[in-house]
Amino acid sequence: MTEFDRKQGQRVLDAIADFQQSRDQSDLWSHVHRHLSHFGVGGIWYGFEIQPERGKKLSEMKQAFMLASLDPAYVDAKMNDLLIDDDYCAQMARMGTKPILWNDIPPSDRLTAAERRSFEIDADYKMISGVTMPSRFACGLGTSSFACHADGMSGGEFERMWGENGDAIQSIASAFDICLREGHMGEVYSLSSREREVLLWLTRGLRPQRIASRLSLHEGTVEKHIESARRKLKAATVTQAVATAVIFRLIAP
Repeated sequence: MTEFDRKQGQRVLDAIADFQQSRDQSDLWSHVHRHLSHFGVGGIWYGFEIQPERGKKLSEMKQAFMLASLDPAYVDAKMNDLLIDDDYCAQMARMGTKPILWNDIPPSDRLTAAERRSFEIDADYKMISGVTMPSRFACGLGTSSFACHADGMSGGEFERMWGENGDAIQSIASAFDICLREGHMGEVYSLSSREREVLLWLTRGLRPQRIASRLSLHEGTVEKHIESARRKLKAATVTQAVATAVIFRLIAP
């Protein structure tokens, strides 16, 4: 291993150690920015979905979660007009597993009008130097993407930086993704202890009537807890709610 490789490897290990010791989601978010700043990365857009359906628009995914430290006006422009649905890199991230450099896009005559408008907003806010990294988790039940922007770099400069540091950046982004999903989602989905309890019994095959008997509750009360948990988890069905709770270790069957 070269000295350069050892240096990059140590940066990744240092980042992972900090992530694992993060007190909360905010602390973790701060750590990932600090570690990626070594590579000139200044802004991040991160999000994930549970049980994605191919071809479904991002705006229709009720299980979406997002964090962003990019220019708020840029984020609003992409989200308010639903142009995130037509963002080429976001679409490719949802369908693939390889990083997509923001300057590695098809010719404009191969894009739809909405895709061209999305790129125009990127250009207006100088979001031209960055990368979107997709990942899959929980046997395909979820998908996430981690996009980072290097302000002040041209597309070519970012591409050269990525060629030298891409492996380390991907490793840090992946470690952040895992630590957030497996260690801090209780802060996002604030289920009560009773809601967690009834979901846990559902994973063991009990119906509401049996759960009510075990917990000395009325069946209607159990059903209210189940429905409340489903809404908090932004799940379309109870099955999705249980899957979400298991994936993010909100319950441990």
